[in-house]
Parts: sequence; C-alpha cells; structure tokens
Amino acid sequence: MKKIILAVFTVFISLTSFGQENKTDDVTTFYLITNAETKSDGDNKDDLTTEGIERAKKLVDVFSETKLDVIYINNNVSTKQTAHSIAKKQKLGVYSFEENQQYDAGFKYNTDGKNVLIIGNKKTVPEFANLVLGSKKYTTIKENTYGNLYIITVTKDSKTSVLLNIN
Repeated sequence: MKKIILAVFTVFISLTSFGQENKTDDVTTFYLITNAETKSDGDNKDDLTTEGIERAKKLVDVFSETKLDVIYINNNVSTKQTAHSIAKKQKLGVYSFEENQQYDAGFKYNTDGKNVLIIGNKKTVPEFANLVLGSKKYTTIKENTYGNLYIITVTKDSKTSVLLNIN
C-alpha cells in the first residue's frame, strides 16, 4: 500500500510541477538583425541582391550553435528571404511581426523563456530593442550597414544588451 501511495504522490507532484509554468526564472533572449542587402531599383526592389542572398546564407552559420524557438519578421519579401535559410535549418516556422504590434503583453507572454530571432528593417530593429530595454539606447541603423546583431537578454530582474557586428 505504501508503494502505491508513494507512486501516486510522485506522479501527482510530477504532473503539477510539469503543468505549472514558472516564468519567474526564465531567460528570454532576443536576437535582432536587419534584412540583408536589397535591390535599390526595378520591379523587385524589395528582393535581396546577390550579396544579400549570400549574407542570408551566412546567417545560418551565425545561429548554428543557438537553438532558436521562434522567428519573427517584418512582413516583406527581403525579411522572408533573409529568414528562409535559418528557419529551414532550425526547422521553424516564420511569423509576421507587424510594426504596430510592438512589445506588448501578448508578445511578451508568447516569447517568455525563449530564444527569439527578429528580422526587421533599419528602423524597426533598433526601435524594438529600445522597447524591450525601456530606454532609447539604439538609433536607426545607417544605410549600407548590414552586420548588426543586437542580443537582448531579459530576466525577471534585469535587461541587458550587446550590439555585435558580424561582418
């Protein structure tokens, strides 16, 4: 009888512990990059250039040692093209990130405790980084700058960031 009670107790504790999300100890990491180089003219000016396609492929290597949980992009052709190889390698879907969505409670809840890649444009990436940090630390990215990687770590007690150039 003791063994049965102990087994039931163990299963009960395991199930209740598993079912509860302890989000207070979670670490959320945001990786923010811009789309790679785009064409400047013509009918398909939002498409990646040859250099942009190569840069997008290299990003697969950049994230090869990082298990991503989700990828968000601005809903345009160049961010989709930039995300494609990374998403394929990591076997992830890609979700649209609307500029007006911002860093709201729903987004925080959906990304809590995850490694999140966000691909945007030269304006939205630093704006999003600033929203997460709660300060105006970063400015719009200059033209022809494509190697910025913002890494923001959020815990219950702190928010930290680093800006790397991955050229």
